[in-house]
Amino acid sequence: MGSARRITICREGLYYICVAVFIIGGAVLRDRNLLVLLAGILLGPLVVHWRLVGLMLRGLSVRRELPRRICAGDPLTVEILAANQRWRLASWAISVEDAIRREGARPADERTRVEVLFPRLEAGQTRAATYRCHLPRRGRYRFGPLRVSSRFPLGLMQGSFQVKDEDTLIVCPRLGKLTRRWRQLFEAQRRGSQQQHHRRGLTEGDYYGLREWQAGDSRRWIHWRTSAKLGELAVRQFEQPRGRDLALIVDLWQDETPADETRLRTELAVSFAATIVADAAERQSSQLMVALSGERGCFWRTAPASRMMTQEILDELATIGAGAGSQLPQLLAQVLQSRRAGMRIVVVSTRAARWAQLLADAERASSGRLEQPRGGLWIDVSRPQLDEYFELA
Repeated sequence: MGSARRITICREGLYYICVAVFIIGGAVLRDRNLLVLLAGILLGPLVVHWRLVGLMLRGLSVRRELPRRICAGDPLTVEILAANQRWRLASWAISVEDAIRREGARPADERTRVEVLFPRLEAGQTRAATYRCHLPRRGRYRFGPLRVSSRFPLGLMQGSFQVKDEDTLIVCPRLGKLTRRWRQLFEAQRRGSQQQHHRRGLTEGDYYGLREWQAGDSRRWIHWRTSAKLGELAVRQFEQPRGRDLALIVDLWQDETPADETRLRTELAVSFAATIVADAAERQSSQLMVALSGERGCFWRTAPASRMMTQEILDELATIGAGAGSQLPQLLAQVLQSRRAGMRIVVVSTRAARWAQLLADAERASSGRLEQPRGGLWIDVSRPQLDEYFELA
């Protein structure tokens, strides 16, 4: 939605008016017809320019297009679309200024302003201009309002209006790379388990049987020899590969007076957790449970690591900040009560391991006895231990 058009006098216009007033004053005091004629010549372009500036902006519509989310550090391309909705008369030298502000930033931080230029917009024409920017920090960013202006043709006056609609962009945490040591943790767990899980899966694993054809089955699964004998299509049935079931707890703890080093640990923990969640989504057979403890607490019960779940968790990780960790005992109790058998618990924390105290606090929070988290892994991002499992890209 746009505001009313506004016309202001530019600095060059003020100089121009001062000269015109000086000449008019001389014409009045000295009664010189030539000076009166010159003053009229100077005032004529000023009036024409005022009229043209208003016409340049009439019938213009401007909007912005940007992705819903990106990862911190990735280049962002924003597209500005301008349309001249008039039947005739082109618009010249249309400038569009955008503003970018991160939610939660300090009041002293000013909006970042970006400007694009449309040299000419024909009547009925829509044109696009783009600008690129770099957003190094995770969070929620607000774009807008758009300010549309023109100083065509003389630059003495400027007409402008604002498009007050604002857009929001979620900048997810920066993703890194999980090391071989991280993957070996789960491979060892899978080799140590003697149970076999024969379940019908959507992904191909070990072939162990035949069944009737169903809608949606791949033609590659058809067993032609058996189909010929039975007179109807029979397809191979596969064992669903056992996933890397994981209960992830993210502990974003900080003291009352955090230093820059504490903030850096928080960002490392968030990036590590986001990478784990994104990696689990690529393995669709994995079961995932996630708990976040920081300035607020969040909990996702055990579910297949789908892309929808991943985006929801990444959106939360994009905006969550560190806190006193008061929600952590209750979240651990929920994890211990809800996790499946064989699901590994991994705690990504900004502080040293404190299993015994945390478990005691969790039992008090749940008012009951909890099972010890056997095989639980506590990763303190402030120690070299993190380098064994995670590399920040």
